[in-house]
Amino acid sequence: VWLDYGPLSYIFISPAQHQIHHSRLPEHRDKNCGFAFAFWDALFGTLYVPKDREVFPMGLGDGTDGEWHSIWRMHVWPVRMAAKLLTGREPLPDENVQRPLT
Repeated sequence: VWLDYGPLSYIFISPAQHQIHHSRLPEHRDKNCGFAFAFWDALFGTLYVPKDREVFPMGLGDGTDGEWHSIWRMHVWPVRMAAKLLTGREPLPDENVQRPLT
């Protein structure tokens, strides 16, 4: 979904900016690395805010990380998980457990 936040794109990462992050085009490489806030990318010179809708090939990743494939999951799920961790309703991750590389 190509969704641009207009002027708010300089504060928050929009779905359109996230797509740029996964572009194969050289001019998009190493752009929009932030997760939710675009001001970090602005600070480090990696912010790319498209002026209009862009069409480009995408292809980073193998497509198995389906938990982030909706606007809901991208913006709300991390906040919900943080709240669960802070309130003790979710156990903290065990640092000694070996996890698969993603």
